Amino acid sequence: MGSPKYIYIYIYIHIRTLHIAVCSTQRPNFKWHDGRNKAQKKRFEISVLASEKMRRSISLFNLAISVLILSQVAVGEDVVEETCKKVAAKEPGMSYDFCVASLQADPKSRTADLPGLGVISMKLMISNATNVNEYIKQLLKDGKLENMTRQALEDCSSLYSDSISSVKDAINDFKSKDYNGANIKISAAMEAPTTCGEGLSEGKAKESGLTERNDAFYKLSGIALVITTLFN
Repeated sequence: MGSPKYIYIYIYIHIRTLHIAVCSTQRPNFKWHDGRNKAQKKRFEISVLASEKMRRSISLFNLAISVLILSQVAVGEDVVEETCKKVAAKEPGMSYDFCVASLQADPKSRTADLPGLGVISMKLMISNATNVNEYIKQLLKDGKLENMTRQALEDCSSLYSDSISSVKDAINDFKSKDYNGANIKISAAMEAPTTCGEGLSEGKAKESGLTERNDAFYKLSGIALVITTLFN
């Protein structure tokens, strides 16, 4: 949605618009054209006024909900940006833009606090590792692969499978506030792309697109690693 500064401006405009809409609601102009008695007329007026009161209450309720939601979005985006500044400063080769784009890919980041971002970052690792593993399995379907290349890819698949298990354990540690344990497990998972890359032979495996995928997983791991260290 943009920087928090502009989100707050949007919130203000939204509040003013709803406030004007509510306050400008005027008492209805009753018109009574037939000869019904005063009691009937009074009941009619009370009914209409009750309806107007209900409409105002709904408008005020919508106003409160809108302010709450927009405020949470503003706070969430601010936390993402501040966190990514720390990640970019502490993790060598980490791009601030990559960090922001990665975390904001999960809609929950819009309202997340720092612990929430920690869990999100690790779930991004799991999702990415799962996708890489599926990609490797597709490569292994090629019956023309050389034995050395096939072995390297199988090793990569095993490494990523292990990393998924490690990160799942890291999430449990993190949620139970064992931040050091989470940090150790994320560091272990972070070895998968490095070891995988070292094992790839020249030729088809080298040109398979795994290099870029290894790099992406390594960077996602770096985000999660820095966030967990912020709690130590």
